[in-house]
Amino acid sequence: YRDSNSRSTVIIQGRGHIESDPEIRRRLYEMTPEVEQMHDPGRKGAALIIDIERLQGGGPKGNFRMQRQM
Repeated sequence: YRDSNSRSTVIIQGRGHIESDPEIRRRLYEMTPEVEQMHDPGRKGAALIIDIERLQGGGPKGNFRMQRQM
């Protein structure tokens, strides 16, 4: 992820899976910003869940690195 305005970058690493449970898909859709929902009004898209394993990045206030403990 890159935000040019704040000069910040985040690298996200993890494992993803497609969610098929209708209730979870509904909740995810409702949590999605409206501008994104408008790209899929028929709700035919896939619900991709990413289990984050590591984040790293930085910005004007410094760098960071976070990793899930296994």
